[in-house]
Amino acid sequence: MGTVRLTMAQALVRYLLAQRTETDGGEAPLVAGVFAIFGHGNVAGLGEALHAHRAELPTLRAHNEQAMAHAAIALGTLFGGWRIVKTMGMKITKLKPFGGFCAEAAAATSILGTAIAGIPVSTTHAISGGIMGLGVAGNLSAVRWGVAGRIVWAWVLTIPVAATVSAFCFLVIHYFVPAA
Repeated sequence: MGTVRLTMAQALVRYLLAQRTETDGGEAPLVAGVFAIFGHGNVAGLGEALHAHRAELPTLRAHNEQAMAHAAIALGTLFGGWRIVKTMGMKITKLKPFGGFCAEAAAATSILGTAIAGIPVSTTHAISGGIMGLGVAGNLSAVRWGVAGRIVWAWVLTIPVAATVSAFCFLVIHYFVPAA
């Protein structure tokens, strides 16, 4: 067998197609279909790879994805997102446009470095760290450490709380649908 050259998208689709699970009746595909949102144009290769295997891996695609994304962002901002923006831009430290640029550049560099190293990282954590670093660079007392501490506690609690909720949901669903 010779070398097969694939794009990342083609390899991903082949990987998804190869995943199988055992059922009472034998073996079945683990991934029966895909719901896709391609609104930014940088995932055309994935769309092509999915299209090439549309018989084995049906793809359901929204046709108004950018409008849906904008609506979701607007609703998120309406129902509390502005509070996050205010905390990040005004409560951790006083942020001005040049400082905002520096914090964003630091976050982007950190995310790029961790991505190259294969380390998963939260973009929210990266920008929070960038903003705190900006405040420390100006003056150690420029950072409101009480606000920063609450943000760190939220980070620490997020994973165990999400894991607990996930386990609870699984147990409830498994109780009502034992075969799940």
